[in-house]
Amino acid sequence: MGAQPVVGYLTSATRLSSGAGYRAREVGALRAEVELALRIGRAVGPGDALSRAREAVDAVAVALELVDVRPPRGEVEPILEANVFHRAFAIGPPCAVTSAVQRRAWLAVNGEVRGVSPVGEDYAETVRAAAAVLAAVGEALEPRDWLIAGSLVHVPVGPGDRISVEIEGLGRRETAIVS
Repeated sequence: MGAQPVVGYLTSATRLSSGAGYRAREVGALRAEVELALRIGRAVGPGDALSRAREAVDAVAVALELVDVRPPRGEVEPILEANVFHRAFAIGPPCAVTSAVQRRAWLAVNGEVRGVSPVGEDYAETVRAAAAVLAAVGEALEPRDWLIAGSLVHVPVGPGDRISVEIEGLGRRETAIVS
C-alpha cells in the first residue's frame, strides 16, 4: 500500500449495472471514485517490458468504484482479506484505446461536481505491477480481464446520494446509495 499499486479483485458479486442502486449496509466511511478501466487484450507477464504491457490493453472505459475506507484495526492482512476496501463497481462500455491527453474525469454527487482530474496518459506500469502481483500467487492477466487503474477522484458519499462519474470521450456511469 502507499505508493505501490494494490491489487484487489473484481467479481460479478460486486458489479453494478449503470443506474443500479448500492445498498450501504455496515459501511463506515463510504467513498465514490472515478477510475480508468483497462481491458487486457493479450496475456501480460511480470517480466514484460513497459511497451508490451502498454500494448496489451485493447480497450478502455470509465469506471465507478465504491470503497469503504474505514480503517480496520491491526495488521494489513484484514485489509487484503476484505478486498482492499472495495465494495462495488460499474464499468462502462469498452472504447478504442486513444490518447488520454486533454481528457478529464469528473465525479458528481446529487448533480454537483465534487472533483475533476486529468486522466494520465501512461498506464503501462499499472498493468505490469498488477501482472507481477498476480504472478506471485500463481495467476496472470489474461485476455478480457479488466483492471481499474486507481482513483482519479475520490469523494465521501452516503445514503440518499446519487453518484455520476464520467471520463470525456469514454462515457458515464451512475449509481445511488440506498440504505
